[in-house]
Amino acid sequence: MVIRRRALIGLALLAPLALAACGQLPQPYQPDNKNGLNLRLLAESSMLVIEPTQGDAPGQPLLFADALEEALVGEGLLVRKAESPAPLKAGLRLESTARLLAMSAEENLLRIDWRVVDPAGDTAANSREEVIVAQSLWRRGDRKLFRKLARQAAKSLADQLLGDPLQAVKLPGFPGARLVITGVQGAPGDGNDSLHRAFRRILQDTDLPSTEIAEPGDLLIRCLVTLGEPKNNQQVVTLTWQVSYLDPNLTGPAAIDGKLLGEISQANLVPVGALDGAWGALAYQISRAAFQGIKDLLAQAGQQRIAG
Repeated sequence: MVIRRRALIGLALLAPLALAACGQLPQPYQPDNKNGLNLRLLAESSMLVIEPTQGDAPGQPLLFADALEEALVGEGLLVRKAESPAPLKAGLRLESTARLLAMSAEENLLRIDWRVVDPAGDTAANSREEVIVAQSLWRRGDRKLFRKLARQAAKSLADQLLGDPLQAVKLPGFPGARLVITGVQGAPGDGNDSLHRAFRRILQDTDLPSTEIAEPGDLLIRCLVTLGEPKNNQQVVTLTWQVSYLDPNLTGPAAIDGKLLGEISQANLVPVGALDGAWGALAYQISRAAFQGIKDLLAQAGQQRIAG
């Protein structure tokens, strides 16, 4: 029996839920509906805009913003630096306030308060960093210090915004199996490579048994991307994630391609050309959403194999 499921691409970064001083973003795997989602608008509502640091500002503010952008993207968030002080109509805003507190003639306690704010002004995530530094490093803009601070802040904020970490899949019914992402085909822009890398990272984040070269007994994951005919400057993009089992008992072509267990379909309406460039962190969000569905698919397929 082949299992088929449908899911929204779901960036998992819509309006944050207020949870006291922090918030979680909605989970990315949602039931499909009849109305396509505009991926561009969804990305805008997911965007985290980095505002300039207030208070005791760093000596190289643009360099500090670059370090933050790199670290936040590395955590799977969609990020850009603020271009104007205009209020956001959608998305999230990262505010920070720095204070240098004198401890000695040479050393200071650097305290940075971070706050992620939604368009309504509510706090979606917050964090505080404290580190003893030489005042000169902060004032002149030390790249190594900036990267260290950015990585620490990005990890804390991403943990709050993305919610609970992905849980490793248990694979009953497939003893000794490893997961293999065999490829992505058909995506515009750099989507094939970006989605492939992003899904491999998902597997690493969950500590799943995985490999790059499949052997009998492994589970194969393949993604096919198709674009619908343009209409009114929009088109449907569909990502189909196929999961197959490389049964050691199979022969012929099936011994190479495996037996199809099921597939996850993600379909959304997007503006024509919206995905023609670099996918960046968007690929991670899409892969994260797909993983949730694949996890459910594998659990169901495993139960069927055990039941015979």
